[in-house]
Amino acid sequence: METALTKGGRGRSPRFGLLYKANLLERGIFSYQKQIFGSYKHAVPDHYRVGYYLTTHLRRQYGADVLGNILQQTTFPMLLPLAVKRVTGKHLLKVYQDANQALLNLWHEQLKDLKVTPVQRLNARRDPAVYTDYSYPQVCEEGIIALKTGIGTPAQFILLDTQQKEQQIFTPGYIDQEAGFSVAQGKIVWVECIPDLRWKDRSYSVIQLYDSKAKRLKTLTHKSRYGAAALSPDATKIVALESDESYNHQLVILDAEQGQILRRLPNPGNHLYFTPRWGADGQHIVAVKQAKQQSTISLTNVITGESQDILPYSEENIGFPAMMGRYLSYNSAYNGIDNIYVIDLQTKKRYQVTSRKYGAYHLTISADGQWLILNDFTKDGMDVVKMPFDPQQWIPLEKVEDRAVRYYEPLVEQEDNRDLLEHIPNHTYPIEPYQPWKHLINIHSWGPQFSIDDRSRGLTSSQNQVMLTIYSQDLLNTAIWKAGYTHNFTDKAGELLTNFTYQGWYSIIDVGGSITRRYDKLSLRASLPSTRRDGQYIHYIRYGKELSLRASLPSIWRHGQYIHNLTFSTASKLYQKSEKLTLSTASKPFQESKSNWYIQNYVASFSRTSQKSPRDIHYPWKQKLELHYAHTPYRGVQGQLWAAKVRLYLPSVLQHHSLQVGIGYQYKTSLFPYSVPGIRPSG
Repeated sequence: METALTKGGRGRSPRFGLLYKANLLERGIFSYQKQIFGSYKHAVPDHYRVGYYLTTHLRRQYGADVLGNILQQTTFPMLLPLAVKRVTGKHLLKVYQDANQALLNLWHEQLKDLKVTPVQRLNARRDPAVYTDYSYPQVCEEGIIALKTGIGTPAQFILLDTQQKEQQIFTPGYIDQEAGFSVAQGKIVWVECIPDLRWKDRSYSVIQLYDSKAKRLKTLTHKSRYGAAALSPDATKIVALESDESYNHQLVILDAEQGQILRRLPNPGNHLYFTPRWGADGQHIVAVKQAKQQSTISLTNVITGESQDILPYSEENIGFPAMMGRYLSYNSAYNGIDNIYVIDLQTKKRYQVTSRKYGAYHLTISADGQWLILNDFTKDGMDVVKMPFDPQQWIPLEKVEDRAVRYYEPLVEQEDNRDLLEHIPNHTYPIEPYQPWKHLINIHSWGPQFSIDDRSRGLTSSQNQVMLTIYSQDLLNTAIWKAGYTHNFTDKAGELLTNFTYQGWYSIIDVGGSITRRYDKLSLRASLPSTRRDGQYIHYIRYGKELSLRASLPSIWRHGQYIHNLTFSTASKLYQKSEKLTLSTASKPFQESKSNWYIQNYVASFSRTSQKSPRDIHYPWKQKLELHYAHTPYRGVQGQLWAAKVRLYLPSVLQHHSLQVGIGYQYKTSLFPYSVPGIRPSG
């Protein structure tokens, strides 16, 4: 619908379906299960892209109402194939095959008689079956630096030399791969997502700088909101796009040593900028500028602040502009296939530089000015390639052949060629204060749940258990409440429980309570074999009451590829247990016992976790330490517990395999009712 109702939907971008297209043309049609559930053998596009092509095929073949009719049949995923069969008359697998065959025909026709520009690959692929991208190539003194990612490789900066040998430079954290990175004077700059120290739903986009010569990482900004960053040629300044929480945008110039803002470039129209880059003279910045669903390329003089638009505004999908002397290069899907284009700044004429089968991106020029270095997409991932710098071979824009598929066009017609973004009402909504305490209870789910194999709050596992539960969560995700009743028919046990969690403070507070009752009817002869009285039974009833209060202080931070978690918590638990034995012929119990416990528990945990690739089940490097101490500080049954757990995840001999080493120690007094899971206690 985004593609059908606007001029900027992702379905209009060839890169959106690039992997789907390459897999289909080069590897054939994957099975439906592999396409939906993914693969550790091949890179498979996500459900978003697969869903775009399947739903578009359905609407192209069966009309605008087909999806609504299918969802009227069922919204339960397991019954979706049956609903598709009822509406279309075809099984879902047949619809999937038809969609892929239609795409094959369209894409084969698109590439028919395409004259492909020859290139020379600069990176080696020792195992072509492993999908790997070598993205954003940039020239340095030692060779070419690229960002290597893939199905078996976490994001890392690597150096390619003239012999196709690669050397790992550094593994960053959660780098914004859509924004790329920048290289100058042996330094690398990129934008990285850093989590808030406490609030998991808040994160920041900070600028990171790595000095490859000193092998030192430096975080230049803190709690910032930057969308892209690039180094000046002398590596003394950085240009970055800053966006605040009110959606105001500005290009800013920062000091590359300390990260202070030196200057903010004027942006009176509040335009949105993408991928800014410096010119070789260090005085001009080129960037994609977007306004009212249309884009252009803007050239800004850093000294005067004056800006000029190089291209007319249009819906053309352009990106990653770069200066090359008198030429300005950029990515574009002008003819339906992503390629490199340039504009001659002197003559204002535009040319198509590359003509590749799937897509060419991120152009730069070699140090000697003789070669163009760029990305070329293949079924195995992005390659770094080079081609001669020869303007005589470039194709003037007016002679470029249109090869766009426009798979989405029937959907646009079904929606009456509407552009919703042209008719947004200009209405200002009033701002009112939100009172969190008035909205703590917000019930969103309730109902029964049947469990086949469940251990709930100390109750025995059973195949005959029902749970009735109510869930509440406020709109800010700060107050979470759960209440319910669990009944185990086999064990004749019931439990009434409730728990309330408040996360609006820096410390998380949990309050919970439960009441349990278990009843057994035992034969007197079986229980007391010496007696001769038949027909009598012993009624065994156990009651349990528990009240708990827990406060925890979590924190999380990232440095390089490692993410660190540190949590301190303490919990108070008041527990009361009583047992009664009563003869069936008596009204009073002949045996009764009660015990009261008040337990104070303290826990400290720390973990350090590295990045991992999609093929890694466990993290290659991870360390986790837990320390526990619990005791009974008041009168009553006395006891205490000490425990420690350490678990290490290490790389194994084979790639993507891991070695886990764990050790734990626990000491507790004999009557102490609490144990740390996973450790056999001593004492």
